[in-house]
Amino acid sequence: MDHNSNNAIAGPSCSTPAPSRKRAWVPGSVTNMYSAAKRRRMSFHADEPDRDFSAGQKAEFEASGKVNVADRFISAPKDHAIPLQTTPRTQRIAKVFGLADDRVLKYTDTNVEPSTNSFLGRHRFNYYQLLKKPYQVPPTSAEAHLGARKQFVLALDGPGIPSDLFAYPISWSARNSIAVACGRDVYYQNLDTRAISHLFKLPHNRGKLVTIEWAHKDPNFLAAGTTNGDIQLWDTDTTTQVRRWQEEAFVDVGGMSWYDKVLAVGLGDGVITLYDARSPDLIGRIESHRDKVHGLQWRQDGNYLASSDQQGVVQIWDARASKSLSSENRWRSKMKHSAPVKL
Repeated sequence: MDHNSNNAIAGPSCSTPAPSRKRAWVPGSVTNMYSAAKRRRMSFHADEPDRDFSAGQKAEFEASGKVNVADRFISAPKDHAIPLQTTPRTQRIAKVFGLADDRVLKYTDTNVEPSTNSFLGRHRFNYYQLLKKPYQVPPTSAEAHLGARKQFVLALDGPGIPSDLFAYPISWSARNSIAVACGRDVYYQNLDTRAISHLFKLPHNRGKLVTIEWAHKDPNFLAAGTTNGDIQLWDTDTTTQVRRWQEEAFVDVGGMSWYDKVLAVGLGDGVITLYDARSPDLIGRIESHRDKVHGLQWRQDGNYLASSDQQGVVQIWDARASKSLSSENRWRSKMKHSAPVKL
C-alpha cells in the first residue's frame, strides 16, 4: 500500500450533496411569477447587452404588458396585468392594488378610458338584442285602441283655443256633439251628421272664453265662463241665451260642473258659486279654498261636490248640509297635493 492510498483513507470522508429542488412556477401565484421573471433577468450576462429574445419569450413579455383598452365585461387594469384568481391569497393582493373590496373583485379601472372599439360595441348590441324582450301593449290600455288605427278619426280646426293649461275649451255632450271655444267664438259639431254650427260670439268687453261645459240632463244647454267672471247659459236648439250671471269680483272662471239644473262654478279667488238654470240669481256660495279653483265634480247623486285649487288642496263639500266635510275633520275629507289639481 503506497503513501497516496493511505492519505486517501486517512482523509475526511466526503459525501455528494443532494441536488436542490427547484420550486415550480404556478400561474396562480403572484410571488412565483415575480420569482420566475427575476430568474430570467438574472440569467442575462452583463457582457451580452444586445441579446435577442426568442419568439416565445417576446410573446410572454407582451402578454404581461399594460392594457390600454378596457371592456365592460373583461377586467383590464391599466397599470398592472396580474392574473388574479378569487382565492384568499389573491384577495389580499388585490386589495393592495385597489382591485377588490372586502368581498368581491372589482372589474373596473377608473384610470382606463372607455373602449372605442367598434367591434366590441357591435358585440354588446347583438348580445343585448338576444336578451331583449318584445314590448307588449296591454289590450285594455288607450295605446292599444289608438294603435288599431293608423290615423286620427276626426280633425277639428279650432284657431284661438286658450293656451292655459287649466282652461276647459272643449266639452262633449250626451248628444254626441263637441263644443270648442275659439277665442271669443263658440262652435259645436254634431259627430253623427258632421254638421258644424256657430253658437255665439263674445263681445270684446267681456273678456275671453276659458271654460265651457255641456249640461248632462239637458244636453242642449251649454254654459260658458270668461276671464272677467261673466257666465252665460245658451240653448243650442234655439241658438239663444237663456241666462247670464256676472260675478261681482270680476275674477276669472275656473272649473265648472253640472248636476241636473244646478251649475257649480269655481273662481279665481277660491270661491265656488252655485247657479240654477231656472233662476237668474245666485243660489249658493262656498268659501273653502284659498286659491283659484281649477276643478269641480259632482257625485252622481248630487249629494257631494269635490273641488281642487291651485295649491293642490282637494275638498269635499256636503250639499245636503251646505258645509265642507273638512270642517268636521272627517277622514279623507281634505287632501293636499304638491301641485295644482285639475279634476
